[in-house]
Amino acid sequence: MAAEVFPYRIVVSWSAEDDAYLAHVPSLGVTAHGDSESTAAHEARAAADLAIESLRANSLPVPEAEAAALAERAGYCSAKKAAGTTGRKRRTRTK
Repeated sequence: MAAEVFPYRIVVSWSAEDDAYLAHVPSLGVTAHGDSESTAAHEARAAADLAIESLRANSLPVPEAEAAALAERAGYCSAKKAAGTTGRKRRTRTK
């Protein structure tokens, strides 16, 4: 069984001030930290899951899933790029 795709974008960056990686889920306003990019992202997802649970428990609206995040994680963008169907014109070199 495949793991459930997380439907929100996670932005990871290094913070010299915090001496840690920070992972932010913009749609939910959630930020977490970790010693590595993957740890920070994992913690951000856990925090986002708790935020969603809290919103639902309080009958508040949950932000819609981000289509770009879902498509990227599903490999859609990579498949389009590999097939050359990204909508960009291809440049051809002439000698």
